[in-house]
Amino acid sequence: MNALETHTVRGLTVKIFQDDDPFNPRVDWDILGTIIEDSRSRNWVGDERMDAEQAQEIVNDPDNFCLPVYLFSHSGLSVSTGTSSFSAADSQGFDWGLHGFIYVAKAKAMKEFDVGEWNADFEAKIKRILEGEVNTLDQLLRGDVYRYTITDEDGVVLESCGGFFGDINEDGVYDPYATIRAEAVSTAEYFNSERLPPMQEWAAIAADKIAGKFALNGYAEQVRDALTAALRAAPEQCAALVGTPIAPADALKGWTPPNE
Repeated sequence: MNALETHTVRGLTVKIFQDDDPFNPRVDWDILGTIIEDSRSRNWVGDERMDAEQAQEIVNDPDNFCLPVYLFSHSGLSVSTGTSSFSAADSQGFDWGLHGFIYVAKAKAMKEFDVGEWNADFEAKIKRILEGEVNTLDQLLRGDVYRYTITDEDGVVLESCGGFFGDINEDGVYDPYATIRAEAVSTAEYFNSERLPPMQEWAAIAADKIAGKFALNGYAEQVRDALTAALRAAPEQCAALVGTPIAPADALKGWTPPNE
């Protein structure tokens, strides 16, 4: 599978892919609402299937809060609590329509948030949560879920993690890789911080070798500091040297000892 994005983080390679085996948030996450759908539908995307009469009882119960769930079926599936995007794509409604409902018992919601009264503000909050749950399910159905790998210079996989959904970036613009990019780069930086002691150890060993080669008695510390700074400033260029006990001959080409 081709990477959707590739980043280099101080010698480590971060690659972002579409997650081809994501978890199901309706099963693996703590959710508030329940999505019910017609048992006769060929597309099963909700939590419970029932006949129209049973669904109508739930919707008509004043002790429940419900939102409609529409489903678009054309070269894939998409769900929404609104109709505007589906109507824009298919104004005649050939490929979409009312599929079911998402609901929560008001008593359950109030207990969940420790609220003593169901009012307009609280209802608006619950509405946003249920809309968010349907939107997350929509992302799952559309494949808007991603994973990343972090590999070192030898191609060894240091980390692999999936289940990241597209999100809004810092500028308030939808970016499918906003969350996963930040997480992957941060994790790569952590791995690099763990690799720093070997860098310092290499710099100390290499400095002694260089000082000995050029008879630079008393300059080993300065050479070590210079090598450490080089590793910090240009880790990609120095990646081949990390962990090497002796500086390769090429590293000494053009190098002249400091003036006394």
